[in-house]
Parts: sequence; C-alpha cells; structure tokens
Amino acid sequence: MKKIINLKFATITVLILCCVLFVGCSENLSNLVKENMSDLRINYFEGKTELFYADLSCGYREQNFAYDGVSTKKTECGVLSVEFKKTYSYLSICVNLDIDGDTKEYVLLKSPFENKYMIDIEKIVNEKNAIKLSLKNQDDYCDLINVSKDWKIQYEDALNIGIETFKEELKNEYSNGKFNAEGYLKVVSKNEFDQKFWYFSFITTKNVSKSMLINVNSGKQIKNTI
Repeated sequence: MKKIINLKFATITVLILCCVLFVGCSENLSNLVKENMSDLRINYFEGKTELFYADLSCGYREQNFAYDGVSTKKTECGVLSVEFKKTYSYLSICVNLDIDGDTKEYVLLKSPFENKYMIDIEKIVNEKNAIKLSLKNQDDYCDLINVSKDWKIQYEDALNIGIETFKEELKNEYSNGKFNAEGYLKVVSKNEFDQKFWYFSFITTKNVSKSMLINVNSGKQIKNTI
C-alpha cells in the first residue's frame, strides 16, 4: 500500500512539475516576443472632412527601423496619414496638427505603396488629448477621435492572440539564448469598409515571415493574408 501511495505521489509531482515548466516556457516565449516587437501600436485615432480621411496610430518602434529579424532600441512613434477622396499627383502635403492647443506644421510624404501621405510625429498621444488636423492654408479641419478605446480586442489582447497562434513557429526561433525574430503589431483600416483589424506579424533573421489579421471587435482571425 505504501509503495502504491508513493507511486501516486511521484506521478502527481511529475505532472505538477510538467505543468509548471509548460506555463514557464509559455510565459518566457510571450515575454521574448514582447521584448522584440519592432513596431507596436497601442491606439488608433481617425477623422474625416469632405476632402480627406485621416488617421493616427501611436506606440513604439525601432529607432533604426529595418525588416531584418533583429529588434533594436525602441522609441515613441505616432504615424499620421492622410488620404484624399480624390487622387492627386502631389509628392507631399503640409498639414497643421493641433494637440491640446499646441499647433505644429508637418510635411507628409506620399507613400510609394498606396495613395496616402504619411509622417511619424515621433510621440504618443492618448485619449485625453484633443487633436485637430487641417491642411495648411485651409479652414476645413477634422477632430481625430480615439476609436480604439472602444474596441473589444485591445492591443494587449491582439498581441497575445498572435503569439499563441504562431507559438510553435516562434519557439523554433529561440536557440542558444537568443531570439532570432522581431514582431510587429499595427492597425489595418480601409475607409471604404466598416472594419478594422490588428495586423500581427513577425520576421526571422532568415527572412521567413508569418502574419495574421484580427478583427478589433469580433476577434475573428485570418492567417497569412498580407
């Protein structure tokens, strides 16, 4: 009887240790990925006028940004973009961005990939800030409203979903005490569609990448779409 009890105790002990090790490994993997996020957006503002749509997404990104699988020192970012409802041939535009009464002029450059003009204002703004955007020498302006605060899937949730989805692939990138990949979490939005997504992706030092979309409200996931 004593041997049976000891065997049961040993079995339970092994199971507990396995559970602890599994949880520990999962937490370590999650922390590794979070420490190696080269572009992490935490909120999203939007607004529009009769002439244009505008959005602003803030967070943290690499100071020396490169898609090379290596995550380096981070800095604050605030990516502002403007998209006109008509197509223009301008290579750049000037806008005035007012944050809590402090107005600054920015020159936005046209993206080579889409019909948007963009700049990094290099700072994080939050829902407590009052933000207005206008084209230079134009009376028309729009308020940029923080819509992400009402999303059911916040950036932390999206990050955890992405890590869990690609758990096995991410594990394979950890060797010899080094994590050989960098991650990205951005917001994908199309003005003609009433849907927004978190875009989670990672790229390895061997230039292998994986990605997925996560609906900001339903949590619906679509893998490897972009």
